[in-house]
Amino acid sequence: MQAYRTQMPGGTMFWIVMLSALSLGGAAAVAGHFLAPSFVWWILLGAAFLTSLLLLPFRRLDLTVDSNGVRACWGGLFSKTVALDDIASVQVGRYRWISFGGWGWRYNLKGDVAFSILGVNPTLEVTRRNGRKLVVTLTDPQAAADAINDWLAA
Repeated sequence: MQAYRTQMPGGTMFWIVMLSALSLGGAAAVAGHFLAPSFVWWILLGAAFLTSLLLLPFRRLDLTVDSNGVRACWGGLFSKTVALDDIASVQVGRYRWISFGGWGWRYNLKGDVAFSILGVNPTLEVTRRNGRKLVVTLTDPQAAADAINDWLAA
């Protein structure tokens, strides 16, 4: 059976935060150059660069459905996998950011995990046998749900 893979770009929020980090870091470095000792502006510029590097994994959200299960991943670093035999149900829903406290890679108090992108509301909700959920925002969550159901039926 063929593996199902989809990628979602990080969205507008990723680029807003990335450009803000670089702009603020650059502005702080320039200000530090004129108002502080010479090494301070290098530290500020380095902090802006490191912040940008830390944001890079959030530029793309990947979802893979295969014999290993369902895997959601932010740019290869932050991931969550649910084994096929651990899946109780799959449904399509809408993302409720208030229940996770925002967008991005989130956990809530019930132990649910969300991989969400600002501005994308349809979600794939994978409920595990223990009741915890993996919630992933996708533009076409029904295709992913169908792929999971195909793997479960096989």
